[in-house]
Amino acid sequence: MTTESTAPRRKTLVDMASPEAPRGLLGRVADSELFRYLALSGQLAVVLLVIRSYKLEGRVFEKLAVLLWAGFTVHYFLPVRWRLQFFGLLSAAGVLAIFGPLPGAWLLGIGLAVIGICHLPIRFGARLAILLSATVLLGAMRVGRIPVPWSAAIWPVLGSMLALRIIIYLYDLEHRSAPFSFWRSVAYFFMLPNVVFPLFPVVDYQTLCRTYDDDDKDRTRGHQIGIDWMVRGTVQLVLYRLIYQHLPIDTTAVRDVPQLLRYLLWPFLLYLNVSGLFHLVIGMLRLFGFNLPETHHLFYLASSFTDLWRRINIYWKDFMMKIFYYPAYFRLRKLGNNTALVLGTLVVFLATWTLHSWQWFWIRGSFLLKGTDVLFWTVLAVLVATNVVVEANRPMIRRLGSTVRPLKESVRRGFQALGVFLVICVLWSLWVSDSFGDWVSLFSVLQKAGRNDLWLVPPVLGGAALFLLVALYYERRKTPPFQFYRHAFQSGATLLVVALLGRPAVYNRFHADVAAVVEKLKSPGLNSRDAARRQRDYYEKLNDVGWDNPELAKVYMVRPADWGSIRYRPDLVKFNEGLPYLDLLPNARGRHRGAEVQFNRWGMRDRDYPPEPAPGVYRIALVGASHTFASGVKQEEGFESLLEDRVNREDRLGRYERVEILNFATEGYSPLDVLASMERKVLRFKPHAVLYVVHQLDAYSAVSRLSKLLNDHAPIPYPELLDFARAGGMGPGSQEKAATRALESRREALLAWAYRQLAERCRSRGI
Repeated sequence: MTTESTAPRRKTLVDMASPEAPRGLLGRVADSELFRYLALSGQLAVVLLVIRSYKLEGRVFEKLAVLLWAGFTVHYFLPVRWRLQFFGLLSAAGVLAIFGPLPGAWLLGIGLAVIGICHLPIRFGARLAILLSATVLLGAMRVGRIPVPWSAAIWPVLGSMLALRIIIYLYDLEHRSAPFSFWRSVAYFFMLPNVVFPLFPVVDYQTLCRTYDDDDKDRTRGHQIGIDWMVRGTVQLVLYRLIYQHLPIDTTAVRDVPQLLRYLLWPFLLYLNVSGLFHLVIGMLRLFGFNLPETHHLFYLASSFTDLWRRINIYWKDFMMKIFYYPAYFRLRKLGNNTALVLGTLVVFLATWTLHSWQWFWIRGSFLLKGTDVLFWTVLAVLVATNVVVEANRPMIRRLGSTVRPLKESVRRGFQALGVFLVICVLWSLWVSDSFGDWVSLFSVLQKAGRNDLWLVPPVLGGAALFLLVALYYERRKTPPFQFYRHAFQSGATLLVVALLGRPAVYNRFHADVAAVVEKLKSPGLNSRDAARRQRDYYEKLNDVGWDNPELAKVYMVRPADWGSIRYRPDLVKFNEGLPYLDLLPNARGRHRGAEVQFNRWGMRDRDYPPEPAPGVYRIALVGASHTFASGVKQEEGFESLLEDRVNREDRLGRYERVEILNFATEGYSPLDVLASMERKVLRFKPHAVLYVVHQLDAYSAVSRLSKLLNDHAPIPYPELLDFARAGGMGPGSQEKAATRALESRREALLAWAYRQLAERCRSRGI
């Protein structure tokens, strides 16, 4: 039996700062405004340094970090009556600092003009009509139909500020549900973090006004919670980077059960990116007195589909409930409560799908419209609507005296959370797939499952057990009362661990493989899947760049309006059913990928040449894909033009008077297209040499092109290609992604065959 020591316990700084602590000198210092500012400012500085060290938000974030830290310092000590105006001016300064004076002024001017339309002294319907007309005009500018005098870089941020928030603002303005003033409007639309984070939470105007702290009562509590959320967001973004760099694979890489499980798991885990960004953003806003609520709350542990809807992207849920669900529900209630619940839920998910695409249009310049997108929201709507009806008709359980659930019920909810997590993982994998057929074909690998896959059972069961333990912990934990310095210590300790882990002097002490993983954590580069998808953009659709690859989406966010694949430019190319997949139109001209393109009479992006080389001319035929075509580069600045001019200028041709380099390259050509183009076009110009500029993804593009030909029942001019497909169990009519998976293991053999055919045709003609 032990007894407590009677020796007095030494008081910590946390104890002295607590309400029960005696007000000694150290306690008064710890409670002083200056001391708390130093604690907050120090944490903020370390958060920003960690974000910079891990390159979580790119170089542009560095300017925001300086503004944020300096702005917080000034705001903290400003009199109350000036704080809102200061935040508005700071936000405007952020726009000008990030975009520069002229583009920033355009962004601010357009935003203020749209806000002004909302306040025109005319009836609401007329204002709405003017606003819709302005939206159509801006939309035409967004896609490049109408030329604009400002940089395209402002569009994602401008759309993020206005596309959804204007709906909320108009609603609150019409219902007079919140106070309105010039500075409140500026603070709402031009919120400082928005200039760097186009993917921004849908902040509610009424909530922003209601939670704004316009006095000094316990404001450091709100600031510290903001820092806590910024730390949480930073950790989530680091975890997202870890998952993003190592887990995602394309559907074509799923060839066994372990890869199938990996494909089902990674898409939902990548949602940490959104959660991390939103925690970071709202944490920043809380530093300026906007005591907004959480945006996400333990959404991986949701115990039902309605619980998931309540926990994941809470701001979006509140937006949908306010603007769509409640108006629909109360109008439909005459049809019966259950009917109103179901129809109201379906209205919400229809609006969610539509507005996600609308938001994506302003961020990327194109609508996110895929069959899997529609199917995902439809299935999720049915699941949530079913849960809504079940919960509405379930008797309420009342508990007296304690809010802690019985252990048995907590365990049951843990199993429910595991079930919801697994269902959403499967559903999310459908969402990111290119088509429903492509997704279904993934499960064909289950037919190959055998004893060799039994090793998966222990890790899968272990993962499920770990999930249940975490769910049980969060289900039964008690939240202690808020204490400023305890929270500051916890956040500081977390930051210290993350910061130290990112120091080369620390992680280089680990095993080489571990050090390599940490080193990659600090790199914002694309993973192998997205790098391949970016390359495929040259001959495939851009619409496959969705919410499942946010790093790649950043690359395309500010692309020019003419950046789409050339195959969708009927003014520049003619599409072929077989090989090569397209031809450049003779004498066509236009703007493509940010540069002017002009083709000669033979359909080449080059000078005009006679069909046969003149005496004394050494002719080289240049073949290849987008890099050789010089996509996004002026014709005279492409390496082919520069090389031809330099060789002729330096006169080192021996017995030849000059050289001609004919550029037959075409954007998106695979080795199979190059082979067909050689036979149909290149050899007619009688070159002395052929220079083929290859790419590291040629093997993949050859398999992809053959799979596309099989899927489309397109004519295949080479019997060897059909033999190659049949050897992999494929033939005409095979589903494209299934064929790609089946032929992937033999892609090097296909590439070698294509190279041999090219070489043989050249040698037989003395080339």
